[in-house]
Formats: sequence, structure tokens, C-alpha cells
Amino acid sequence: MMRKYFYLVPFALVLGLMLFAARPARTTAAKVLVLCDGKTYDGYIKTPFQLRSPVHRDPNVKKIIRNCIFRNSKKPPIAIWDAQNVLIEGNTFENIRRGVAGKGVHAINISCRGNCSIDRIVIRNNLFRYIGADGIQIGEVGRAIRHVRIVRNEFIGSEDVGENGVDIKGVDGPIVVARNKMHGFRPCQDNQDCSGSPGEAMVVHEGGQSGVASNVRIKNNDFYDSIFGLTISDASENILVVGNRFSDNQDIGMLVDQTFSLRILSNVFSNNPTQLQIQDTPLPGGSCTLSGNTFIGNGEVVLKNSTCPNE
Repeated sequence: MMRKYFYLVPFALVLGLMLFAARPARTTAAKVLVLCDGKTYDGYIKTPFQLRSPVHRDPNVKKIIRNCIFRNSKKPPIAIWDAQNVLIEGNTFENIRRGVAGKGVHAINISCRGNCSIDRIVIRNNLFRYIGADGIQIGEVGRAIRHVRIVRNEFIGSEDVGENGVDIKGVDGPIVVARNKMHGFRPCQDNQDCSGSPGEAMVVHEGGQSGVASNVRIKNNDFYDSIFGLTISDASENILVVGNRFSDNQDIGMLVDQTFSLRILSNVFSNNPTQLQIQDTPLPGGSCTLSGNTFIGNGEVVLKNSTCPNE
């Protein structure tokens, strides 16, 4: 004969088990806000993404713009005015220009306006081409801009369009520019959008209201086939240029002018008419280190009014 056993289970325990089963599982993953994924903005008439709202400022929410195409517009695709924890990756920025002389448009404008803080911005694996002004400009107004990483992007200029691939003005930093390709930049013409570049792929300089550029790391990039590969000037301080390749630029591989403090280490300069030119650097009280660089071809190294030792 089969015996049946019955057990009394306290009601509170049953209720607790029911509530546990109904409750969604917790996750430790950070909050994510996907602003754009796989979309195309063609001929848009208003900037698609202006990052300045409370959620954009929330450092605990990761904002993502990825795998999108922005093209054929007179407006900048992305303006970061007050934001933290942003990832911009895998996008294409193409033919962003007004077509008005001296009125260039940037593809990504990182400009701290008013009482703001820009922090933890990653821009990686994007393509920038035919941009009226700069691919990325940082520090036009305020300098409270920190922890920006620009990694593995490609910036393409041409005879007809383009000012700089990357333009860094007054920032607190650190700013890291690493493993990018920048090429094809030519001088601005009177009838073009851009407003005065002599054909520099990248510039680090003073930003007027935002002050001097500070704490910028330029590492393992390829600068080629522009008029100037890289220019650093205007009392910029604590700048590191290491492991880059400057090749086949039409005038100067790298120009340093009136810079306060920098280190130029283990770069390779090849086939630039002037491989490296340093002038009026360091400024009084500053420092300069030039070490471990390789020079290939007949281009010259020019030091004018400079105490940088060429080791």
C-alpha cells in the first residue's frame, strides 16, 4: 500500500518564492542608450545629434552612435556640447559641407559651451572624407574636455575640400589620438569652405577663449600625402608624439612652433622635403625632448632658435 505524505509549507515561504520567480533578473551591466545603429542620414537639414541633455550628461549611461552614414548635408552630424560616456564607432561621414567660402562644417564638433563637462568620449573605426572643415574639432569654446580617445579612424582630404583631419584647441585632456590614418590635405583656397589651413592633416594649437592645448598624446598614427603631416604650436603643453610615421608629405612631416613642452620619441620620418622642423621651442620655462627618431631619405631636420637636443 502506497503511503502519501503531506508537508505543510509556511505561507510566507510560498509567497516569497512566488515573488522571487516573478521578479526580473538583476544585471550588473551598465545602462546603454543607442542613439543610432545602422541608419543613413542623407541630405538632412538639422544636426541629427546634439549631445547636451541630462541623459547625455549622465556618466552611468553609455551613449552609442554606431554603423551609421551621414552624408550630403550642410549641417554637422554630431555636436557634443555637454556629455559623458559616449561611443562613436563604425560610422561614415561624407560630403559634409556648406559650399560657402570660409563657412566650413565639422563632422564631429566637441565644444564645451557654458557650465559643462565633456568626459570619456571614444571615437573609433570611422571614415571621414570630403568634410568642409575638420573631421573632428575639439575645444573651440571651453576647455573642460577630458579623456577623449580618437582611435583607428581614417581622415581623407583633397584639393577641393577639407581643412584638417583632427583639430585640437584648448583642452584640459588627456586627449589620445592613436592608430589613425590622415592623408590628402591641401591648402584652403579662397572659394572653399575651409578658412585658412595650409594643408595640415592634424593641428594642436591655441583656441582663443579655450586657451592652450594640454595633455595630448599622439601615438602610432600614419600621416602621409598632405602638405604638412602634423603641426603643434601656440604654447601647447605636455604633448607626447611617439611611434608615428610621417611619409611623403609635400612640405614638412612635422612642424613644431612656439610650443611650451613636448616629447618627440621613436617616430619614423621618410621622404618628406623637411622631415621635422622645430622653431622657437621650448618657450621659456618649458621643455623639449627629441629622442629615438628615424629619418629616411634626403629630407632635412631643421632646428631654429630651439634648444631641443636631437638624440
